[in-house]
Amino acid sequence: MGALRSCEYSSIIDYRDLQKVAPEVINRDIQLSIEAEFQKASNSGRFTLMEERPDAAHELAELADGLFIYSSTIVRYLVSHRNFAVDIYDKLLESQGSIGPPRLYERLNMLYCTILRNSFGEFDHDVVHMGHIRVVLTWLAIAYHPLSARRLRYAGIPTSVTMDVIDRLLSVLVVGEGITLDSCMKPCHASFPQFLLDETRCQEAAFLVEPSSGHHLIAASLLDFMVYYDLSVPLKEVPYELEEEEGYTEDEDIASKWMLDHGNAFWTDYTTRARCTEQLGQCIRTFT
Repeated sequence: MGALRSCEYSSIIDYRDLQKVAPEVINRDIQLSIEAEFQKASNSGRFTLMEERPDAAHELAELADGLFIYSSTIVRYLVSHRNFAVDIYDKLLESQGSIGPPRLYERLNMLYCTILRNSFGEFDHDVVHMGHIRVVLTWLAIAYHPLSARRLRYAGIPTSVTMDVIDRLLSVLVVGEGITLDSCMKPCHASFPQFLLDETRCQEAAFLVEPSSGHHLIAASLLDFMVYYDLSVPLKEVPYELEEEEGYTEDEDIASKWMLDHGNAFWTDYTTRARCTEQLGQCIRTFT
């Protein structure tokens, strides 16, 4: 906020304390934001939700009940699934419109559950594939920096799985244009990893990331990688300041250097928060 108040355009910025703004004003702003995003989607291709459901923006603003992250997430979800937007909207309205006055984040929790079920429900009986998905979600919920499919390959996750997870979760992730091996993903909002890590909010056991187990998984992966990586191979320096730029690419050497640097910088943080097991103890003894 200090940077905004000192910038050259500070005189035209209108500040609001949302706790003092009337709820109907907030809902109106949310509705205008939803309408603008839907119009943008219509202008860029086939998106018939507004035609088939003219009150959609108003109804979604009512569901958001002042929670901007809910409205932005649901808009991203509908737009990223534009061919099924009407069906998704109808189901969301039916399921979420009937719970009455929501507790804080209750509807957002339901929305995150819906997104995860719709994205990965087809893999319920594929134990191996679901295992890989859970590992990607674990890194997404806990890791300290943006991740790519190429980087996570060094944690034992097939690149095809990571890229597919990114594609299915575009409504809750920030990703550059197009999905490549080097597309760095990070949550759109802190509430998504918080949701994955909180058993009182994430009621889907298949997607819940238990914090100490998640830290254990990442710590063990990094320690194993640092032990067995061939340090005799010359490594390029990683241009970290460029990694979130449009079209950023990195070869295997740079990706492995990134993982090595990440491990060296944070293995103690992950380890001290991890569940204590004989496996982790062995990883630490081998590493040290």
